[in-house]
Order: sequence, then structure tokens, then C-alpha cells
Amino acid sequence: MPRKLSQEERKVSFRHTIDKLDGLKLEFTDSQTDRLSNLFQAVDDIERASACIKKVVSLQRAFKGLDDLVVSALWQKAVMSYGRCFNRPIKLQATSIYKSPEALAFHQEIKDLRDKYIGHQGSHQRTARGVVIIVRHSKKGYRPEFHGAGIGQMGNYLNPAQTLRHFKLLIAVLNAEMQSITASLGRVVMDEPMVLRWIVRREKANGSKLFDHIELDLLPAD
Repeated sequence: MPRKLSQEERKVSFRHTIDKLDGLKLEFTDSQTDRLSNLFQAVDDIERASACIKKVVSLQRAFKGLDDLVVSALWQKAVMSYGRCFNRPIKLQATSIYKSPEALAFHQEIKDLRDKYIGHQGSHQRTARGVVIIVRHSKKGYRPEFHGAGIGQMGNYLNPAQTLRHFKLLIAVLNAEMQSITASLGRVVMDEPMVLRWIVRREKANGSKLFDHIELDLLPAD
């Protein structure tokens, strides 16, 4: 359970900027709110990643011969957004989310795309590298020329449908944890004496629109 708020952590009396109603503002600074803030960010990242893949599918249906550069750009954004969830500050653990060997293997495929192909130079199978030597003849005789040779594969990086199912599972797991935290924090909010006093005053106002707004700031723990 989150700890009770200290007097220094409580802030009261503000004017709502939209309809100018009085309200109550509380600030939480415990570890659960820190985790909740990171979870909101992770869900936002995965939803953005899903939107990129859905956009790839819709564009490929709408335009025959769609430029692979556009497809690759959307995939890169999706892969990088997904990868953010497994790094600081939230640093999710894949083994806690994906239980089947197939899901874990697919997670590793996405991770390898990020670590060995998109985010960093590496030995990913999508890129073949080598050196080509061409011996040319000129008036001064024969001389070798050295050229870097690489084949960067474009287009869909992975199966779009499988990727969207993978992302959907991750969102479900994150939402479940968020619901658990908000349920715990919700009990603290509703037990807070200041909140109870505001509710009583609102009820005494006989249904008027006073005190309709309670604003809660979730601040990272120091």
C-alpha cells in the first residue's frame, strides 16, 4: 500500500483553467506513482509502434508498388518504440511478459533488429557486408580499386499480423499492472481526509458544479 501523504506533499485550492471551478490538488511521490508514470509511457510507445505497423498495412493495400523506403521508415519507428520499453527507466523483462518460447523468440527478433541493424551496426542477417576489389587497366598500368559492398534489405521487417498480436499482448500485460496500481492508489485517494471533506462540501452544495474537479499529480520519487 502507498504511504500516507505528508502535509508537505498536499496542495489544496486551485482554479480549474477551463471552467474556473474550485478543486483539490494532491501530489504523490512514492514508488508506485513512479512506476505508473513509466507504464503510461510504455503503453504510449507500444500504441505508437502498433500504429506504425497498421499504417504500413493500410498503405500497402492502398498503393501498389509502395516505396520500400516508406515501409522501412515506419518499421524502424515501430521497432525503436518497442525497444524503449525494455530499457531504462521502465526496463521491462521479456520473460515476465511472454511465456511461450515462440513469443520470446519473436521478442528476440525485434530486439536484434534494434540492436544489430537499426540502432547499431552489427551482424544482422538483413545486411550483407563485404569488400569488392576491381582491377582496372589504365595508361599507367593495372591498379586495384576497393569498394564496400552491402545489401540492405528493405520493406517489411517481420510479419505485420504477428507483430501486431505481439504488441497487443504486451499492452494487455501493461494495462493489467496499471489497473492494479491505480486500484491501490485509488484507495489512498479516497481515504485522504481532504478528499473526503471536498466530497462533503460538494454534496452540501446540493448538486451544484462546485468541487467537481480533483487533480492528482503523479511525481517521480526522489
